[in-house]
Amino acid sequence: MPGPLDDERIRFFLRHRDDIIEWARIEREVQAAVREVLAGLQPQVEDKLAAADPHVTTSRWDRPPWERIRVHRPGWPTDLGLVLEWETRVNPFGGLLPKLGVLWTADVPARSSFATAAAGSALPGLGYGALDRVWPVGQRVKPSRDWWQNIDSWTGDIVTALVELWPRVAPMLDLALDGQDPGRPDIAGFPGGHDQRLES
Repeated sequence: MPGPLDDERIRFFLRHRDDIIEWARIEREVQAAVREVLAGLQPQVEDKLAAADPHVTTSRWDRPPWERIRVHRPGWPTDLGLVLEWETRVNPFGGLLPKLGVLWTADVPARSSFATAAAGSALPGLGYGALDRVWPVGQRVKPSRDWWQNIDSWTGDIVTALVELWPRVAPMLDLALDGQDPGRPDIAGFPGGHDQRLES
């Protein structure tokens, strides 16, 4: 009768225990390297956005276990921004994937107004939706098995997504903060809105 240690997976672990433990340590080093790569995207994001919108700035907005690059206007509240966020144990293969979108932590009427407008805009058709209460617009970066083989392509897609999302959400956020209707059809996030650069 097979014993509790006869499971082949258990026996595989026992045969390779030292190597497996060492590999687990290396995984933490990989996570640290990925965090460094993502944090290093801030200058690219700022340069690309500044070329199209002079009223924009970027900053780091870290609150462990999350690290973030925040895009915002100087006059916006500090609890609001277009954000690229990743966790300390970030994993591009899947699971703890980076995410990007609008992070708004204050529970204020303007946030509800923006969330309603965003849900009725073109954003859901682009894969963006409410992730939770404080992420009225967002999506996860797609998992990839070979992201590390072409890191410039992987990070380039992330930067492009963030930069292209800005003109879709910033006008709606401006109106929401001013107490106006952010669901106006002439806003960039809506079909037929004034900024059509991203429609192709």
